[in-house]
Amino acid sequence: MKSWILFFALLGILGMDAAAQGCFPDDGNDPVISLDCSRNCTDLKYTIPDLRQTTSYRVVDIPYNPEPLPDIRNVTTLRFTGGWPGNSYSALQTLPFDFCFYGNTYNKFVVGSNGTISFDETQAGQWCDPLLIRGSATFPLPSTRYPGALIAAVMHDLDPGDTSRSVPDRRIDYIIEGTAPCRRMVLNFYKVPLWPGPQRNCQSSLNTNQVIIYESTGIIDVFIKDCPQCQGSNLGYNTLAIQNMDRTAATSPRGKNCSQWGGNNLNLGYRFVPSGGSSLLLTTDLLVNGRPAASGTVTPGSVQGELDVSFPSFCPTTAASICVLHATYSNCTGNGVIDLYDTIYVNKSNSLAATATARPTPCSSSLGSIVVDVPAGSGVPPYQYSLNGGPPQSNNFFTNLAAGTYVVTVTDASVCTDNVTVTVDMITTLNATATATPTSCNRS
Repeated sequence: MKSWILFFALLGILGMDAAAQGCFPDDGNDPVISLDCSRNCTDLKYTIPDLRQTTSYRVVDIPYNPEPLPDIRNVTTLRFTGGWPGNSYSALQTLPFDFCFYGNTYNKFVVGSNGTISFDETQAGQWCDPLLIRGSATFPLPSTRYPGALIAAVMHDLDPGDTSRSVPDRRIDYIIEGTAPCRRMVLNFYKVPLWPGPQRNCQSSLNTNQVIIYESTGIIDVFIKDCPQCQGSNLGYNTLAIQNMDRTAATSPRGKNCSQWGGNNLNLGYRFVPSGGSSLLLTTDLLVNGRPAASGTVTPGSVQGELDVSFPSFCPTTAASICVLHATYSNCTGNGVIDLYDTIYVNKSNSLAATATARPTPCSSSLGSIVVDVPAGSGVPPYQYSLNGGPPQSNNFFTNLAAGTYVVTVTDASVCTDNVTVTVDMITTLNATATATPTSCNRS
């Protein structure tokens, strides 16, 4: 998926809601297609998410591109003041939108001190289990050991109270960004230490990760910067996974569901994308420089969970074309429609890259000449050549020219043109010779 932020002005022309840009995560990639004079048309192909219902999920790797850490004055800071300050869920928090998750919608949530989010309201202020392993038994999701409707990203035994008081700038907070129907909640765990552990040697293991949940789509992004392992804390086990309210289904990246993994400067990104039932895609249309142009052909993409939208034989009529795919999806809540905009820039060059070489003319004569060259592969032969707007000819040379400046116009079979300015110089020196006659003795 590409960037849509650059098209607010275009959307205003079209009367579209610019807020819809934020409904889908943005990877900031807008390709540019450059057509030389040998190509009048090109095929446009866009890749968009095959967004489906939230009854199940797939998880894909994405570039590490977290939201910047927000100003502390603009966030909601989470406190863990229950009977177990280091292992508890926060007070009940309210979302300003309905979030789709495993077939249900939620607008209340709690944050666990050990790296989790749950939409089970009964967990407010309750115990947040820090154990991922006991003896030889491990507890991957799905598991009834942990709350339902759970996002574990990343779940491990954290110490948000900073027992040793060594990390003054640690943070656990969230912020709501965007406007309806495309808001998102961004939750940050920043420099949160692990519980010191029995050997008191895990406090220096600081964890930084971010979770983003998106209104209207049910998409979940997870970005992990630091998730160091410590043998004194769950033997270095960590969990990145989600599970449903019934605790009967879960989704996780390979090798990340209650296993020994982690490290510093991981810079990992994962996206949990709804993949259940039928596609929520409704329409696909092409807008060229702000005007409707065509409807697309949709086919399964080369990667599971993606769709290709094709517009064959697009022939630009201007030098620069902004080709915007406008796709509409059903809102995952079943109420309303959301928009996706994806852009390709098409630049059409009319230049044939022609060059000209002039031969000078002798003084007061018209014996100069011009030879024009068009590089191979530039334009579509045959070419026509015109001097100073005169009649076109198939020959690429002009003779019997007086000194002066000329404009040669070159036109190819696809009506690409190129104007080349060239000067025929005058030879102003005369090739004169002199003969001397000797004088006789005593004569002048």
